[in-house]
Amino acid sequence: MIKVILSLCLVFFISLFVTLTPVFAQSPDRTQISTLPKGETINRDYFASGGTVILSGTVNGDAFLAGGNIMVDGTVNGDLLVLGGNITVSGKVTGSLRSVGGQTTINGEVDRNVSAAGGSISVTDKASIHGSLTTASGSLDVSGPVGRGITASGGQVILGSSVGGDVNAIANQLTLTSGAKVNGNLDYTSNNQAQIQSGATVSGKTNQHISPAKPSREVGPLVGFGITFKIISLLAYFIVGLILLRFMPNFFWGKAATLIKSPWLSLVAGIITLIVVPFVVFILMFTLVGIPLALIILGLYLIALYLSVIVSSLALGSKVFELFHQARTGGWALLVGLIIYEILSIIPILGGFVTFFAVIFGFGALLIAWKNLYDNLLTKKII
Repeated sequence: MIKVILSLCLVFFISLFVTLTPVFAQSPDRTQISTLPKGETINRDYFASGGTVILSGTVNGDAFLAGGNIMVDGTVNGDLLVLGGNITVSGKVTGSLRSVGGQTTINGEVDRNVSAAGGSISVTDKASIHGSLTTASGSLDVSGPVGRGITASGGQVILGSSVGGDVNAIANQLTLTSGAKVNGNLDYTSNNQAQIQSGATVSGKTNQHISPAKPSREVGPLVGFGITFKIISLLAYFIVGLILLRFMPNFFWGKAATLIKSPWLSLVAGIITLIVVPFVVFILMFTLVGIPLALIILGLYLIALYLSVIVSSLALGSKVFELFHQARTGGWALLVGLIIYEILSIIPILGGFVTFFAVIFGFGALLIAWKNLYDNLLTKKII
């Protein structure tokens, strides 16, 4: 079951971060490969995105990377924030590392803390984390030393190195190999007893917490309700999407095309708008004259949030048809995209990331499309 879940997650990440990589046919200076070569130094914050992103130089600031395949073997004298399908960090990070990806491998040195989420996370024996390690993943394998504590949530957690503090884990199976040395307490939640191999040591106390079993008569209705809700949600999205494609086909296909051609621009626009709009509404609520405007903005904001999932699903479904060399059909592309989205969104932990990415990608595409429409109407003096 875990392998199935991880495979579905990997499909999602590949769909968003690989098949939706930017197409810059009309911009010769921008390619699918973004590289900061060895020996080159950036004395500011660094931003890069593409199908493949390679950072081999030095960044004297924070680095923000997004792409299908990301390789960092240079130096980041600040924080490193990474969003990708396959992530490999082999260089040095003097700040903290924040990573979300399908597969993350850490081979380098991180002076502060590491926070990572994804399908698979590996800290090899070549790695060194001086701060704490916090993860949420399908599987976690730690073979390199961690200076402080570890907080982990995943299906399978394997510890095989020294940990300077406490270990707190929620896992289906927790394993401490012979090289594990926990200089603190081991506190874990699992229905299976931890496998502590000969040679592994825990300086503090070892506490196991069993998840309380729920009677099947209570679980059944909840599962049934969840499935029913997902079906209703899918049908609602599908009906709204069909109506929009019926009366505004070019506009909504345009938004899906915007997401496919400029996913990273849509990502940035979506994140900024998602944060800024609630702040603006909050400020306007404190003024009497601003309350009506705040309510209007809030209403449009909520509508856009709902439509963003439809846009992302339409783009994803369209790419699926393209991968199989089939002509895109609005209704079928939307349905396929929605089915993939609804299935992935029910995955524990990672389902939240799926929903988050679908919203911000679609939200950004909506914002860009609305801006282009406004500029076009303004140019034609219609408004």
